[in-house]
Amino acid sequence: MITNGEPRPVAELLVGICAAAGVRAPAWRVPATLARGAGTLIEAAWRVRPGADEPPMTHFLAEQLSTAHWFDQRATRTELQWTPAVTLDEGFARLAASYRPSH
Repeated sequence: MITNGEPRPVAELLVGICAAAGVRAPAWRVPATLARGAGTLIEAAWRVRPGADEPPMTHFLAEQLSTAHWFDQRATRTELQWTPAVTLDEGFARLAASYRPSH
């Protein structure tokens, strides 16, 4: 995976995407420890209930939403002679502009 090298929690990225789209982001937060515990309990409940749908929250999802993701880009930058040209904030601004009417 190639990123721009700015680690941010996925939840923060989702807030930025919502803001760019003009959609209200979720207004409340749950501590990561509580969310992971709830995800574990929900997974257990889903194992015993009938149905083929996926649980709305899992331990893995809670972990991903509360973790800043970063990938070592040294080899990519060297091999491709590449440097990120767009910051996350600039990307959010460009996304917001793409939602605005062009007239």
